[in-house]
Amino acid sequence: MRWFALTMLVVLTAACGSVAQTTEFDLDNGLHVILQPLPTGKTTALVVLYDFGNRHDPAGHSGMAHLAEHLYVTAATDNTPARNVQEYVAHYPVGWNAQTGDEYTVFATVFSPDRLSDEIADAADRMKKIKVDQSDLDRELPRMQAELDNMYDRVPALAVRNHGRDRIRPLAHEGRRGGHIEQLREVTVEQIQSWLDRHYKPGNATLVLAGPFDPEVARQQLEEQFANVTAGEAPAKNELAPRDDNQTVELAIRTRHASMQDCVGFAFEAPHPADPLYVAFQVHAARLMVASMGWAQKTGNMQDVPFTYMTLDDPDFLYASLPIDEESTPEDALETLQTMLDRQLSEEFTEGHRTRVRTVLARFLGTRDLPPRMLAVNPYGTAFALGRRHQLGIDPAAMTAALDSIDQKQLHLAADRFFAPANRITVIALTGPE
Repeated sequence: MRWFALTMLVVLTAACGSVAQTTEFDLDNGLHVILQPLPTGKTTALVVLYDFGNRHDPAGHSGMAHLAEHLYVTAATDNTPARNVQEYVAHYPVGWNAQTGDEYTVFATVFSPDRLSDEIADAADRMKKIKVDQSDLDRELPRMQAELDNMYDRVPALAVRNHGRDRIRPLAHEGRRGGHIEQLREVTVEQIQSWLDRHYKPGNATLVLAGPFDPEVARQQLEEQFANVTAGEAPAKNELAPRDDNQTVELAIRTRHASMQDCVGFAFEAPHPADPLYVAFQVHAARLMVASMGWAQKTGNMQDVPFTYMTLDDPDFLYASLPIDEESTPEDALETLQTMLDRQLSEEFTEGHRTRVRTVLARFLGTRDLPPRMLAVNPYGTAFALGRRHQLGIDPAAMTAALDSIDQKQLHLAADRFFAPANRITVIALTGPE
């Protein structure tokens, strides 16, 4: 998986220019299309977002959506042979992404404008038929095991995050985000082929184009390529499992890297956009992120950003983490994190804060109009944001109005609700030899 710049904090500068026009339409098979022409752009992004992810894994096959993600970009279609990830990366040197969230899966490519028709055709081919055989599973399962080992058991900072979110919002059937490798090894070619054939279809998808293209030409090509693709069926969404009463988890992390430090952290459950306090939470998250960048700059290590919230990539969780230095205990590090958190949550909200938050959230929630030349710098981020807002039901005008009217009372209510000890999991990851 590759993460693009949208997952980072973006600080915008003032710029002139009109807002690019966006076109949306639906095909008869249910495919929702968003076109964002950016005439000044140098590259184009094609993003396909499906309406399912980790929470749709079937019982006993935790990680099915994650496995399908791997195969979707590497297995053969009627017009493209199978390829390994290195060959896929080489084909998209400008950028690409494939990742599985709780309730979405994204596939994205960034390319030169002259490849638009070929990329549209390939996206349609992959919705028509991914052709899986045993060699695909043999190739991808070791890659998945390496990913899962890093996520949960070898990189302390990742382990804090992933164990924290699995416990604050537990998946059904004892599932795990990304999957259990033992269960994935039991998946047959027939089972994963059926999963792809039924679900990765237009009726469950949003396709977004952003870049320097003619919208009428793009629409004609999309209609020609996708019109005859069957709509598909939506997979069942699992309810979350009950949360464990144990609010603190201590892990023994196996690592061969001597430079990795022990780590502690919190995972907080974040609200859905329909929640009345959603925007108040976003204010706190944005301020924590800005402050975190300042704290990281002071330490000289931009990898150690204490608070992380990915508004569209991972919207259900806010994370806090700190490495434990040689002179500190886990309790010391947790106390430092709590002090940082309390300081930001208690700070009075001013009009200056409101302006900065509107700027920070502009790319994600649309709380400020951005000129085309700024959107064109990161066409993937532009396309991904448009698609995820559609999936999440985020109305930029409503978000902006709510931010303009937010007051200190709402912020206090959000702080008391979303950052309370009862709404978090504490994780302590201690390293040791493999």
